[in-house]
Amino acid sequence: MPVTLHELLKIAVDRGATDLHLTTGSPPIIRVDGMLERLPNYPVLTAPETKRLAYSVLTDAQKHR
Repeated sequence: MPVTLHELLKIAVDRGATDLHLTTGSPPIIRVDGMLERLPNYPVLTAPETKRLAYSVLTDAQKHR
């Protein structure tokens, strides 16, 4: 099953992260105590995966801007 934004945000909150970075060509990364940390067990995000994660929280109007 593909990773969800909810799952990544839950990990970020549980780890006390202030940021979640989602970038095509990189694995999900969180910022904890000012340091960037790669999330273990998550592969590099492809362009379609990154788009799917971002679009999961956008309205249809926002997606078409």
